[in-house]
Amino acid sequence: MEDMRLSSLLGNSQKQEKQYTSSGTFTVPTGVTEVLATLVGGGGSGAAIVNYTAGSGDECHASGASAAMTIFKLPIKIGDATTLHVTVGAGGAGVTVTDSSDSLSGVSHNGNNGGNSSIQEPYSGGYYTAYGGKAGLADASLSGIAGGHQTYTEFPPYAILGGNGGAASSSGGNGQSGSIVSGGGGEGRSYSSVCNAGGGGASIFGHGGNAAAGVDSSVTSSQSAMDGYGGGSGGAAGRRNGTVTATSADGKNGIVIIEWEGLPYGS
Repeated sequence: MEDMRLSSLLGNSQKQEKQYTSSGTFTVPTGVTEVLATLVGGGGSGAAIVNYTAGSGDECHASGASAAMTIFKLPIKIGDATTLHVTVGAGGAGVTVTDSSDSLSGVSHNGNNGGNSSIQEPYSGGYYTAYGGKAGLADASLSGIAGGHQTYTEFPPYAILGGNGGAASSSGGNGQSGSIVSGGGGEGRSYSSVCNAGGGGASIFGHGGNAAAGVDSSVTSSQSAMDGYGGGSGGAAGRRNGTVTATSADGKNGIVIIEWEGLPYGS
């Protein structure tokens, strides 16, 4: 699926733009030798945990996922190439755990990384890649767990790291904004300091998701605050008396935007 928007149609040599929300092929318009590419990977998903003994020597911590990396307006020389292959990263799938046992360590599942978004380099066959967000982590120890975070340094000064996921320790930490602030990180959640979940990190194109924490009832982190592209989802942590399910939301999908000056797409 392709979503196309032309920023101006005042003449035949205006700035044009094409957006990809799923993978596809960009056909280079006649006369175009350079484009500007913006790539956002898919956001990661938060962790999920349910622990029967939380508050009695063990706790339940589910950190939030980081947002995806963004490559912003990277110049790409086209030369005589006629097509560019575009891949759009999906958000990391949310995870679900259910516990009705008396396991001392509970039941937990780390989140999933987001998918990478990329454009194939027209000559070498290599790729310009915006990496997906890093998964949130689950932990039943007293020390807690850090949120998902990125450390990539490719493509300076065009690369912008997504915000880190919120940590989960004695409380649920908020997700962080991206390194150039646009979207806000998701809110952390805590129940009596023993069930803690971190919020999702934000990309420059979208907000992170809120976390969820509770006791004796199922908990689900939310995508409701996650507009835009590339945001990470929050973690979900529950203490149980009976059967309890904890579910983290999916990370947000990525996007690729190609801009150029010249004829409209398809010319």
